[in-house]
Amino acid sequence: MRTFNRNFPARSGTVNDRVFLCSPETAAATALTGVISDPRSLGGEKPAVRSWSGSAPIDDRHFIQPLASEARPGATVRSANIVDPPVARPIADIIDGNVLIVLPDNISTGDMAPDGALAMAIWANIPECAKTTFRRIDPAFHDRALAARGGIVVAGHNYGQGSSRESAALVMVELGVSVIAAKSFARIHRANLIAQGILPLELPDHVSVSLGERWHIGALARAIESGKNKIAVHRGNDPFTATLNLTARERELLLNGGALNLFRSKQLP
Repeated sequence: MRTFNRNFPARSGTVNDRVFLCSPETAAATALTGVISDPRSLGGEKPAVRSWSGSAPIDDRHFIQPLASEARPGATVRSANIVDPPVARPIADIIDGNVLIVLPDNISTGDMAPDGALAMAIWANIPECAKTTFRRIDPAFHDRALAARGGIVVAGHNYGQGSSRESAALVMVELGVSVIAAKSFARIHRANLIAQGILPLELPDHVSVSLGERWHIGALARAIESGKNKIAVHRGNDPFTATLNLTARERELLLNGGALNLFRSKQLP
């Protein structure tokens, strides 16, 4: 029983969990009785609630203080587990790569950059975080993407639902994924993909995709620059047309390789 605001398989950090969302009162009643319980069914007098005027001691033993030699004025001291994020590149004019994974509807950002003690401890280390990408769905995805030196991720509707964690987009940059092709995207994650220079391509509902098939997309950068919204995807003898609805700002971001590259090119403070 959890009082969180979201739920999906393995949300608690275990693969076969059975988590039920509830109110804090129900969680407390369940903790007291050992079974799922309605707090209104508990007998006895309600406990008195008293104000507290004391103070809590500060315990900072879990912080590792920098060495005196590292504590320079203006310096930011980082642990070895906090590394610079990967740098995105401007979208290529030609995309030629394999489909690395085929996913169902409602893939969450928790599937891309999982929750739990282990994953949350490495969110600031994107190469390590990338090792957990889609691990609950396909544990071989990370190694396959590295071996292929990037490629294409294909999904169903509502890709990227859930929290807005940016690490879910950054792991794709780390693994060399240049295109996410889905039947529809969750709004915030779609914006995060574009901010990292990753192309969100919308698939027609009738298109069926297989793992490992080779895609070729030509004249892509020129299509983005011109505002073209229909993109031809060639794959053997079964080509199809995908949709690319971008605002002028989104086109600018993709052509420059994401938000950071765009800001640097304009030499903004």
